[in-house]
Amino acid sequence: MQIVYADGIIKGYRTIIDWEKLGEPIKTLLYVKISCENFKEIVNQILSLELPNVVIEECHRLAGEWCLLLKIRASTPTDISNFIDDLWKIKGIKETSTTLVLSTILENGMRK
Repeated sequence: MQIVYADGIIKGYRTIIDWEKLGEPIKTLLYVKISCENFKEIVNQILSLELPNVVIEECHRLAGEWCLLLKIRASTPTDISNFIDDLWKIKGIKETSTTLVLSTILENGMRK
């Protein structure tokens, strides 16, 4: 086991959150197109957004039509709408597409 740690194969451990018990049961995938000349600055502004009852759980840079994929947790659809409204205030946001997750079959490597 020491070799696994020494070689960096195991990077760490994490806590798996029960988002429903936390009061943020709504999961949304938000695709974002942004202006590429200020990519890092725009991403930093997005990740700095703070709204009550909204958490950016993941942010992925994509190849293809969209630049980013955000996995958002929220309490209500109104919270998601408010997040998107604030997102659009960031200069360089070109387009968004929002997908509400109805149910999750596999997450964090575990079946639901």
